[in-house]
Amino acid sequence: MKKKIKVILQAETRSEGLYGKSLLPILNEPLVILCWNRLKITGLDVVVTIPNGFEDDYLATVLKKNKVKFYRTNPSNVLQGFKAVTKNMNENDIVIRVTVDNPFVDGFFLNKILSSYLNNNLKYFSSCDNIQYLPNGMNAEIFQVKFIRELKNTKKYNPQYLTSTIKKKYLLKNLKIKLPKLKRYSNLRLTINYFEDFIRLNKIFCANEKFKYDYFIKILDSFKKNNFDKNVLKPSKFVLGTAQLGKKYFNKKVKITNNRAYNILKIARKEKINYLDTAYEYGKSE
Repeated sequence: MKKKIKVILQAETRSEGLYGKSLLPILNEPLVILCWNRLKITGLDVVVTIPNGFEDDYLATVLKKNKVKFYRTNPSNVLQGFKAVTKNMNENDIVIRVTVDNPFVDGFFLNKILSSYLNNNLKYFSSCDNIQYLPNGMNAEIFQVKFIRELKNTKKYNPQYLTSTIKKKYLLKNLKIKLPKLKRYSNLRLTINYFEDFIRLNKIFCANEKFKYDYFIKILDSFKKNNFDKNVLKPSKFVLGTAQLGKKYFNKKVKITNNRAYNILKIARKEKINYLDTAYEYGKSE
């Protein structure tokens, strides 16, 4: 019996780094839609998982509008969500796990690593651990459905570390495959955790729109390396903490008005401070 293969793309509105990055536009598409299109370009079955809280309701609306198949899962029990998504699959069917903050991962790349997974008769494959010279941000994991079912239902699994138990048990550490032309890009950062990451990756995608859904190496080849490094905004040595801008934080008696907050940011810009420390918990700051 031929094995089914399902790609699970994890996305959410809230994140530890850049809030709302799943919805940020690249070439007039929300990031999550760009990732979905790039993953399914070679015919793979791709499903998006998002949390079921109100914070992700708009993200769900965007997915519906673009006719993307998605599941809403309990953010406090990610394992339960994975089991729900794969409940109609056989135990030997294959799951490929990817995340929305890595938009350069595409269907061509997944088919290449899937071939290595099958040809080497592996139980678990990690692109980060099993590919030489891989740029930061090309993360993908492959494993069988039965290994998800082996995990006990517990709330300790979160979106980032769900598969750590499977990896620890089944990763073949000595396997290192090579992909053509990869070495020249091994030092690049191709993930989106911060706003400067988004600015940089947006420039790469916008350099040649015809490669929008193509193999990531073609996209990087079309973008000259000199331009990549020259135009990146480097963070300042000083960081402006912005908690007090959004709520009564350090000095609980003082609430900073919008006008005063604007003047503070204006002075920071004048002093060439472009590194701002903010978070969702800081109220209006973010």
